[in-house]
Amino acid sequence: MFEWVLNLLGWSRQPKSPASKLTPEERSSARKSLPTAGPKIRQRTAPKEESAESPRFQRRRGVRPTKLPTPPRIVPAGVPRATETRTVSGQAATVVIGLDFGTHSTKVVCRERRRNNVSGVIVPFDSPAPGYPPAVSPSLVSIENGRLYFGSEALTHASGMVYRSLKVELIPGLQRPESEFPTGVSSKLLIAAYLTWALQQVEKNLKEFRDAYKLLNISAPMEYFAKNGIKESYLEIIQAAWNLTFNQSVAIPFEQGIRLCDAKHGIEAQLSQPVECKETRRFEVMPETIAPMISVSLDPLCEPGMYAVVDMGAATTEVSVFRLSERGFDQKILCYQDSTRVIGGNDLHRTDGGSSEAIERVKREVELQFCQTWERGFLIDAKNQHARRLWQKLKVLFSGGATLDERVESFLFQYNPKKQREDLGDLQKGGVVWKRNIPRDLSSKEIMSDDSLSFFAVANGLAIDEEHWPEMLRDIEPMEAPIIIEKPQSYWYNND
Repeated sequence: MFEWVLNLLGWSRQPKSPASKLTPEERSSARKSLPTAGPKIRQRTAPKEESAESPRFQRRRGVRPTKLPTPPRIVPAGVPRATETRTVSGQAATVVIGLDFGTHSTKVVCRERRRNNVSGVIVPFDSPAPGYPPAVSPSLVSIENGRLYFGSEALTHASGMVYRSLKVELIPGLQRPESEFPTGVSSKLLIAAYLTWALQQVEKNLKEFRDAYKLLNISAPMEYFAKNGIKESYLEIIQAAWNLTFNQSVAIPFEQGIRLCDAKHGIEAQLSQPVECKETRRFEVMPETIAPMISVSLDPLCEPGMYAVVDMGAATTEVSVFRLSERGFDQKILCYQDSTRVIGGNDLHRTDGGSSEAIERVKREVELQFCQTWERGFLIDAKNQHARRLWQKLKVLFSGGATLDERVESFLFQYNPKKQREDLGDLQKGGVVWKRNIPRDLSSKEIMSDDSLSFFAVANGLAIDEEHWPEMLRDIEPMEAPIIIEKPQSYWYNND
């Protein structure tokens, strides 16, 4: 019955194999006769005898292994020591020094490279001087009894020969006669001596970044595409100051009261050296028209759009027109036009109490420079309706000590087609904004007013490495003299 049920369900009992009828002894002998590979036997080698000097042997017995001294790295003579670097988050720290060598005063700002979102640091390297903003150094050199004095200390040695406005000496055609200098002394030598002293003082005050890898950017009164020899003169002087500060094989301490003969011997030896190529040197010269643009791009309050910057110092005035894109890692600065003129606050002070004709002449030169630069920049976008609308919201920023003069502000403001002034945080459509260029991303140990911070706009822009500098549009064809106008045309504000 049971077998029938299994067959009905499709199941059937399998017959037993012949092996199941074997006895246990026969089954064991049959298993041994089968061809098998057999188990794998792991061959173990005898442990190696460890040396008593091996680190593993010493750790097992609680002995701390000794480290062999690292052989010193040989640095060729004349090459800065790049091994003196500290690390931040596993990467070597690189600090960019922005040095604004001005006609009236010198300012310094430092910032870590590739960390542009970190606030720049204002570096005071001179004692306070009466009549100067905080954390700046007067651009002065005094020669008294055969010794040199720099900055604020030069003001206390006024009985000797005090040399001011040294920066102007590097502009072709504006050099002083040799009779105003002692025998064997030139303006280039005095500028190199001042910058060497300034760099050495900055090096002493950079306590946090004393061992970091350093780069230097300095500004010169020139346009981006200018070829007038100013940059070559600056590079010769900066290389001499750099080597006398950071090259240990030729460095000379430049302290207050250094003997003129010692300073002359060291500087002349470095000025005679050829300038290093751009790929190897760690210093660079930037046009003064470029640095304020970079400072504006770092300001978190500045929105994308068209900007014009008027930077008027004691002896030179720089005007630049540029477009700022959206903030971010790939933010771009596109420069439309820049210009430099040898006119500044000193010219205004010379006209104090003078004739109205002299004051009108300075006014006319400043107006003409600003309006021509503004107009030539706009002509690049004149055929683009969308770009013209961006120009309707042009924001004009002032920087430089001379722009604090009310006369300079009135020079430019009366030529504004809309004649509208307001803060950057409260923009209105179709209006031109006039505002001081105040770098908001700077930190300082001293409390500074907005007017004092505006003195550091150029140095703040210089403290950025070259890969973040603006992109330049090639200059358009120069206009004929009869076509040049003194006022920017206003039709494009109202006709679009």
